[in-house]
Amino acid sequence: MPNQIHQIDSPLQHQMHFAAFSKALVAFLFFLFASTPLTSSAEAPRILNGHTGAVQYVVVSPNGKFIVSAGGDGALILWDARTGDRWKTLSGHNGAVNAIAISPDGRSLATGGADTRIKVWDIQSGNEVRSVPGHFDEVTGVAFFPDGTRLISSGLGESVILWDIRTGQPLRVFADQNDSGSEFVALEPVRSVAASPSGKTLVTAQGDALKLWDASTGTRLRVFSRHNGKLFAAAFSPDGKSIASAGQDGTVRLFSTATGELLYALKGHNEKVNAVAFSPEGAHLLSAGTDNTVRLWKTNDGTLLHTFEGHTKEVTSVSFSPDNRFVVSGSADQTVRLWDLAPHIAPTVVAEAPKSETTPKTETSAPESGPKSQTPTPPVEESPDTEPPTIVITSHEILRGIVVVPALPETFVEGRVTDESGVARVTVNNRPARVDVSGNFSAGVPLQEGKTKVTVMAEDTRGNLAWETFWVEGENPVKKERVAEKPKPKSVDANDGHFHALIIGINQYRHLPPLKTAVHDAQEVDRILRDHYGFETTLLIDPGRDAIMDAFNGIRLRLTADDHFLIYYAGHGEFDKTVNKAYWLPADARPNSDTKWIIVDNITSNIKRMAAKHVLVVADSCYSGTLTRSALTRLATAEEKRRFLDKMRSRPSRTLMASGGNEPVADGGGGGHSVFARAFIEALQQPESPVFTAEQLFHDQIKERVAGSAQQVPEYNIIKNSGHEGGDFVFIKK
Repeated sequence: MPNQIHQIDSPLQHQMHFAAFSKALVAFLFFLFASTPLTSSAEAPRILNGHTGAVQYVVVSPNGKFIVSAGGDGALILWDARTGDRWKTLSGHNGAVNAIAISPDGRSLATGGADTRIKVWDIQSGNEVRSVPGHFDEVTGVAFFPDGTRLISSGLGESVILWDIRTGQPLRVFADQNDSGSEFVALEPVRSVAASPSGKTLVTAQGDALKLWDASTGTRLRVFSRHNGKLFAAAFSPDGKSIASAGQDGTVRLFSTATGELLYALKGHNEKVNAVAFSPEGAHLLSAGTDNTVRLWKTNDGTLLHTFEGHTKEVTSVSFSPDNRFVVSGSADQTVRLWDLAPHIAPTVVAEAPKSETTPKTETSAPESGPKSQTPTPPVEESPDTEPPTIVITSHEILRGIVVVPALPETFVEGRVTDESGVARVTVNNRPARVDVSGNFSAGVPLQEGKTKVTVMAEDTRGNLAWETFWVEGENPVKKERVAEKPKPKSVDANDGHFHALIIGINQYRHLPPLKTAVHDAQEVDRILRDHYGFETTLLIDPGRDAIMDAFNGIRLRLTADDHFLIYYAGHGEFDKTVNKAYWLPADARPNSDTKWIIVDNITSNIKRMAAKHVLVVADSCYSGTLTRSALTRLATAEEKRRFLDKMRSRPSRTLMASGGNEPVADGGGGGHSVFARAFIEALQQPESPVFTAEQLFHDQIKERVAGSAQQVPEYNIIKNSGHEGGDFVFIKK
């Protein structure tokens, strides 16, 4: 038996073996822990506070530089993704905002709300550019098609609608049919909709079914296998080959778009899943649940990679940044949270964003917690706007800080606020003013005994403030010692004041079909009132909204308590059934966007504050009759009317002569004029008496003639809530 040789290692060799073993052990432990999914977040998220209600939806911009969140408080907040500062706050929905989508070029934002409306916003300016009454019930989802010109929306009212956002017109309604295909059947609410990357198909989550549709024909292509309960969200993968759905049963399911095959059922949430989102390259998926967590999954095998914990109430929405560096979540706990993805997946390279895409400027800082270093992808630094808004008062001529106004219960303050960052809010004596997208504002101010202080405050979207303060004093308007006197036209009768007219005719619309006779009608009315009745007239041909309101305010400031003011409008009109409001449409009005429309409430409020004794509105437009309430008392005979003529002249009046009630009216049919305009013009040319009231003119020479010649019934009524006191407009022919 050969001798066994026992080799004894030296101390140095022991150290070398131990070092090799240690390296192997470290490598093994690294492999073990790195390949095991973590179930809780060790990183503190960035927390963005700003909403006062549940956060309903969040999305990251295509360039990753800003985040948009929508809340149950009705607010839309745009955040700087690098700093977490609030960039803009948009408001316009009457209630919760349920869904948001950013256009592919990053310039436009679409929103859907509980108020049934769909709105499109210009992100850079913050202006609302379109608003349409989209559905019969709450809007639950909106998504842009890849071409950026079409938008798909879903609603609790069981409908899915495809829109052309350039015109605001619906292109197609997607609806289910029964098995025979012959009848529409009652369906459950649609809670989510998504367009495929190619734009050829769309997917809806409705009831417990996930459905695939042909976008061009509206044909239903497939119904995928169902969840055990309702569906709340659906999303296409970036390549369009798979679809993810989120269900009440607590699962996320991945399906093959081509075959409808169930690829994976991802289980991990303890309660229902509210939202899903694919990563930019499609290798990962996020899900948000009512168990207050956000979960990160691999899409190739359904592995759970990570669970983000920290929200204190259910998570409603999630979104990836385009470079995979962070994710954003929104929750019913009223917070938006940003989570670092670097420990879990590798970042991706983001293609250079188009130059047209919006980059935020820094506004006021929002409260937050957690380290700022965890949100990469910084936007380009720009100098913050620190300039306050500019306030211009247009309703009152201010001399030495004192404005003399008619001795009425209140005075109406109007003006315009401008700011490069956008106007967030305007108050008058600490009460919110009505503000349109151009910064025009108005508000009523109750008059106190003696002098009343008026303070207008304006705030821009970055929190910069401006104030304008002046005093008003109510007294007899004809005693305006402090106000510069303006030249007056020669009075027809010294006891009857002066006669003014604002005459508007619109044929050429920039975004609406043209009219044929409105301008000719207005020109002829202008000529007759000047030549036959001694009116000082202002004629506007094809004006925009601002030109109309500026002319209106200019005349109003010249009126005294003995004056008479006639407004003639010939143009398009619109009636919004959702809010029961009627509008005049200026030349710059857009279809389905009321930002440039003139609501009749504005006309009423302006008429109410006028010092003039008599105001008559003659409206030849669709739906113009909605300005009024009940009709004037009709006197039995012409003799009775003549006996009451002096009474009519002595009492203030605010009345409307409309070409029709709440109905469309004819453009044409009157030999180069509309049917109504021809009757009105000829009645003025050949009145039955040289002195007559507007009511006499209407009942004796206009009403029956128009009603007998067209499918419309003209009206002569009191303008509601306008200060009418029983008088009537009196014409005096030269």
